[in-house]
Amino acid sequence: MTAIAKTLVFLTLVLGMGAAVLSTAVYTQRPTWFLDAPEAAPKGHVVLAFKGLAKDVDTQGKASAAASALWG
Repeated sequence: MTAIAKTLVFLTLVLGMGAAVLSTAVYTQRPTWFLDAPEAAPKGHVVLAFKGLAKDVDTQGKASAAASALWG
């Protein structure tokens, strides 16, 4: 039983270190999410940027508030 527990602890250690390395790599080599989205993207491509996502969230928030006001 202790061999299984030791294996699980070691596996958790390895996965935790892997997650730490991966998250550090993503943070330091992060995509262009913080830059402004280009005006023209190739057809069929969706450019994700935080400013565009924030605009979508605000639009959906206003739509849900309007729907809630009509319902209630």
